[in-house]
Amino acid sequence: MKLIEANNIYVFQCTYEEKFIAKEAGFKWNAKEKKWWTENYTNALKLSDYASSELIEQIERKLQEEKEQKERALEASRAIDAQIDIPCPEGFSYLPFQKAGIAYCLERFQAIQEGSNIKGSFHPKGVLIGDDMGLGKTFQAIGFINATDIKDILIICPATLKLNWRNELEKFMTRSLSVGIADSKCFCETDIVIMNYDIVHKYELELRKKTWDLIIADESHLLRNSNTIRSACILGGVLGKGKEQKSIAPIPTRFFLALSGTAIVNRHKDLWPILHGLDPFQWPKFWSFAKKFCGAYQTRYGWDLSGSTNGRELQEILRTRMMVRRKKEDVLPDLPKKRRQIIELSPNGAIQEIQAEQNAWKKNEERLEKLRTRLEIAKVSENSGEYKKAVEDLKEAVLVAFEEMSKLRHKTAVAKIPHAIEFIENCLEEEEEKIIIFAHHQDVINRIKNYFGSKAVVLTGKESLEEKQEAVDRFQNDPSCLLFIGSMRAAGLGITLTASSHEIFLEEDWTPAVISQCEDRAVRIGAVADFVLIQHLVFEESLDVKMAKTVVNKQEIIDRAFDDKNMSEEEAERELLIPVV
Repeated sequence: MKLIEANNIYVFQCTYEEKFIAKEAGFKWNAKEKKWWTENYTNALKLSDYASSELIEQIERKLQEEKEQKERALEASRAIDAQIDIPCPEGFSYLPFQKAGIAYCLERFQAIQEGSNIKGSFHPKGVLIGDDMGLGKTFQAIGFINATDIKDILIICPATLKLNWRNELEKFMTRSLSVGIADSKCFCETDIVIMNYDIVHKYELELRKKTWDLIIADESHLLRNSNTIRSACILGGVLGKGKEQKSIAPIPTRFFLALSGTAIVNRHKDLWPILHGLDPFQWPKFWSFAKKFCGAYQTRYGWDLSGSTNGRELQEILRTRMMVRRKKEDVLPDLPKKRRQIIELSPNGAIQEIQAEQNAWKKNEERLEKLRTRLEIAKVSENSGEYKKAVEDLKEAVLVAFEEMSKLRHKTAVAKIPHAIEFIENCLEEEEEKIIIFAHHQDVINRIKNYFGSKAVVLTGKESLEEKQEAVDRFQNDPSCLLFIGSMRAAGLGITLTASSHEIFLEEDWTPAVISQCEDRAVRIGAVADFVLIQHLVFEESLDVKMAKTVVNKQEIIDRAFDDKNMSEEEAERELLIPVV
């Protein structure tokens, strides 16, 4: 019996009767070459009694190098800073932990380009950015694009996020790449193509005409079921049974970025499709994964794959090979207390409502402008009667315009409900945390509540004091209660909702103070996090877009004026005087 090294693998030479020694050490049998082999240094060292002293020293040296490499990889996977320059538009900057995430992706991308390997196996062909929701996974993905020369890029995301991806690219990308959004009617021939998961199968031919430089799968946990069309079309797989069975190749790409704060939605098997897609060399077969990490066992009804076993080992493999993940508590010093986002939705199903808003807004603005001009003329005419009449007419016109726009905005809010439900469901899947939702209208609140049922509580101002407190207490203390849905005016004051660090506004208010008061329900002593993600869900080109941008801009100015300890009183006063339209 003898242990030798050949072409970076270790071969155990033994007789047929001695094969049990190789098996017990974890060696594999190569039937074609008829030899027992391993590339695992620890397994090889188990047979040190059959190796030369020089070979033992070599294995121990490589084992130490592997250990140091693993420690460096683990450190990089959790890194919260990196000394690296990444192109960024003027006026913006990457937070330290975002730089570290981009550096992690660049290092693995470079390794693939150079054809390097880990322990004789090829590098994964992609990275899973698994940061908590709100830490800027989209921003890091765009930073990665900025730092490379890649051109052909496919971004796949939920339908509710397509416009947001386009807007973020236009805002943060430093390179001149064309951006297009594909829909169910047409594909787009642009450098960057954005499409939703539900239509990928419609464009199989177009998507396979070339090898993409980069594919980004946002909310990649939506690919957790390998038996769905979307997973098979994107990552490759087998659909159907028997004669109807069809094997589908993955969309060809040089690099793959998966973005998800909750890659494991329910159990370890949910990870398999995305792991195999990102790292087929580490995860070639589902059953070997299932037996080790899903506790797979045979029952009278078939295989049970619902278990989650060897979690520590699984996380170590992910972090050393392909995953960067930071939690909110890891990067709190870098985070603002409030992070505000405006999420624009495609106005599918609401085009008439938005058009009606635009027409009414234009008509009212023209009428009000005429009345303002008339008021200015009356002011200098020294005719008090004419001036008083002009003031009254302007007040009345403003009131009429407000009432008309309120009715139209209500219709738009109702049309937004299906989109809002889809967005909320995606958020619940990604972060598995409670969410606070604010709106104005009773029917909007009720329809959201009816959809989510017992998972939600409601506070609209119509409840008794006991009912109000019961809703708050249940949201704060009951793990099964995931949503608090409140009216801005009724739920924006006097209550504590610190069980959540995520707020979504389905409707808007012109007054920054009203929005800020709602925000502060989660920003209080005892909050689950010192950081709150605040998202405004609006239709593209709707009045809510204008309102959200105006209010958020004003909030940022007020925050800088009163919260920045380095700002002088004069600077703060100047900030407050900046007109915001």
